[in-house]
Amino acid sequence: MPTGTNYDRSLGRKFVFVTGGVMSGLGKGITAASTGRLLANAGFDVTAVKIDPYLNVDAGTMNPYQHGEVYVLKDGAEVDLDLGNYERFLGTDMTADHNITTGKAYEHVISKERAGDYLGDTVQIIPHITDDIKRRVREAAEGTDVCIVEVGGTVGDIEGMPFLEAIRQFVHETPPEDLLLTHVTLVPYSKNGEQKTKPTQHSVKELRSIGLQPDVLVGRSEEKLDPDTKEKIALFCDVPTEAVFSNPDVADIYHVPLVVEEEGLDRYVTEELALASEAPPQAERTERWRELVTQESDEQVDIALVGKYALEDAYISIHEALKHAGLDRGVEVTGRRWRRRPRRFRLTGVEREDRGDPVRPRARRPVPGAVSGLPDGRRRVHPQRPGLGGCTLRRDRLGDTPPGDRAASRPGRRGGPGGHHAPGRSRDRDRSRHAGK
Repeated sequence: MPTGTNYDRSLGRKFVFVTGGVMSGLGKGITAASTGRLLANAGFDVTAVKIDPYLNVDAGTMNPYQHGEVYVLKDGAEVDLDLGNYERFLGTDMTADHNITTGKAYEHVISKERAGDYLGDTVQIIPHITDDIKRRVREAAEGTDVCIVEVGGTVGDIEGMPFLEAIRQFVHETPPEDLLLTHVTLVPYSKNGEQKTKPTQHSVKELRSIGLQPDVLVGRSEEKLDPDTKEKIALFCDVPTEAVFSNPDVADIYHVPLVVEEEGLDRYVTEELALASEAPPQAERTERWRELVTQESDEQVDIALVGKYALEDAYISIHEALKHAGLDRGVEVTGRRWRRRPRRFRLTGVEREDRGDPVRPRARRPVPGAVSGLPDGRRRVHPQRPGLGGCTLRRDRLGDTPPGDRAASRPGRRGGPGGHHAPGRSRDRDRSRHAGK
């Protein structure tokens, strides 16, 4: 059936899609950037695209405590901080076209529907939204050798389903040698020190239920994956053992390309994408990256950063800029991180909401003799403290007082809750007496 969503399927040459499972914050962006760095070292022209499944059109209005730094590109676009990592790892400038969000896709499709561009077609997630996603990926990849596409979030998240469906369609439209699907998962340790593969198995099972079979698996763990762990993952996830790679914790994120290069990731990717014949031999590839990130520092400088947010990701570009300046000058840049001066005032509710802290209402001490409502519509009298004078209103009488009748519970201006009236008497009793005369 006609879709009205025509796009050029010939744009772009090679594609590497990077998804994540088990949990967010595993380091998909660093894995994607490291893959791109290795391909760039081999002489290929590499670009990157970040897919963010949230409904925001861009990251400009998002709270740093929830999403980290808002990175500003050369064209003024406000995007996810992963775009900053792409620029630093790949050495290229990104634009707004390299960041795709659910908000952008829906905004574009709805505006076309309102303009009548679909000629009366029923506008749906498939094919209109998915085709718009594929169009954006291909246009961003135009003129490059390899496009690395990171899909934010975790496999199984409902907001990411249109993007994974778009990738599934992308696989069918693209020759096998032009596309590679990399899946990053968590490989935790048990209490007895054993690397557990069950989270990876379930994550891949979830991905396969959508119709996507990963070509490469990257295991995030504290240490490198054991050979037995790699074989077990390969067996249960239906990939070759040589397609399972380690991405262990390192002291500096710029060492990740070196670690995955030792694992053979660049060699496997170029072979699967039919680029091995175009890549120069390993001995002829540039070593500039390795020399830069492993150089010895002659001096050390300590820099303190004062900021509004007590969160490292909120100022990641400043940290990286200082680090790069130190690399250029042969100086190791260290800092006192997030030392906050003591506050002499309380945060207001609005400020606490901005920080992401839960706002709890302050508990107010009940006024002696006051009457408050109960859930069943009755009223309760708070007992008086000794020495306050006045009277204590009787509970048996107030228990039947309608919620709308405030006369019996209205405190007087002087002399305690009873005001000018004698203890044990209330205004409504006097009024009923005068009304009967």
